[in-house]
Amino acid sequence: MDVGYGYFPVNIGQWVIYDVDSTYYDEFNDTVRNFHFQIKEIMESTYMDAQNRPTVRLERYKRYSDTASWFLKDVW
Repeated sequence: MDVGYGYFPVNIGQWVIYDVDSTYYDEFNDTVRNFHFQIKEIMESTYMDAQNRPTVRLERYKRYSDTASWFLKDVW
């Protein structure tokens, strides 16, 4: 039975950059703010989880413009 694991390819070193637009509504102050930034996801490495299954470490980086430096946002 195919459960769809092939949908998300896992090649170490592979990365994807997403352009993100976000709108924040502050009803208390009656303001609206728009944000644009990029998220970069890198398939960083593999390790064995607690049930001895191969697992991928995904690092997510963020930056606010094309010329800004990436900073580590979180790890999945």
